[in-house]
Amino acid sequence: MNVFEMVVLIVVVSAGASVLKSYFKRKNAADSENFMDNLGETVDARVSNTLTPCMQKITALEERIQILERIVTDKNHNLAAKIDNLR
Repeated sequence: MNVFEMVVLIVVVSAGASVLKSYFKRKNAADSENFMDNLGETVDARVSNTLTPCMQKITALEERIQILERIVTDKNHNLAAKIDNLR
């Protein structure tokens, strides 16, 4: 093998390595984007599943507080009837 063939071989191997490096770099970037999208969807689903029961409890408690506020501020008019309705 003479010097010219060796130089050509080195250039071809270097170019091939650069092409492969670019290919794998783009592939990894695309995979990481998909990972982040999937991660975001997973987190949103978990947060939604966790918050839904909490929001229902909060709504129920707000309704109870409104009823109790009406009872406290009612000055004993119909107080007994409202207490009986709560039971």
